[in-house]
Amino acid sequence: LPPRMPILAATAFVFTLVLVFLSRFSNALVAIPQPRLIRFQFFRLPVELLLAALAMKGLLPKEMTFHLFAGGRNFDIFTALSAPIVAYFVAQKGEREMRWLVTVWNVAGLALLVNVVVHGMLSQPYFFKTLHLSVDNVIVSRFPVTWLVSFLVPCALALHLLSLRRAWSKTVRLERPGAGLSFVSRLLA
Repeated sequence: LPPRMPILAATAFVFTLVLVFLSRFSNALVAIPQPRLIRFQFFRLPVELLLAALAMKGLLPKEMTFHLFAGGRNFDIFTALSAPIVAYFVAQKGEREMRWLVTVWNVAGLALLVNVVVHGMLSQPYFFKTLHLSVDNVIVSRFPVTWLVSFLVPCALALHLLSLRRAWSKTVRLERPGAGLSFVSRLLA
């Protein structure tokens, strides 16, 4: 049988690209306000904490966590922690004025996401395994952790791509600073 995880990951990647760029829903998704697209990335915090817990139990390579002193190479947690802050500034200053911040933050977030995905794929016990980490990376091919590869990573990718599309789109109506919302409303919206 061919390796299932790379096929699952490739299928999810193609589906994400089609959804973001080619589907009839793509324009509706790009219409989501920029602060909200950014704030949704906070969902990655519990994912990173789950990865750390799996590594502590010896089920996941510690190199795939944010534990710097244990050899961690996954700094994706910074995307999650910075998302509410970046979303706040975008809501305060306006999408047009903060386009540079949105672009830099999304490109950095994509780089961090690619880093962990490449580490995850190259440490799987398949013929293309080139990274030999502290433990074999087999947990991601077991349910329910397969949701990480098949759903959560594509969600993070889609949010970054939609955010970049919105930032550089000439047809999307950009929200003006504040947009009539109170501070609490902007954080919760």
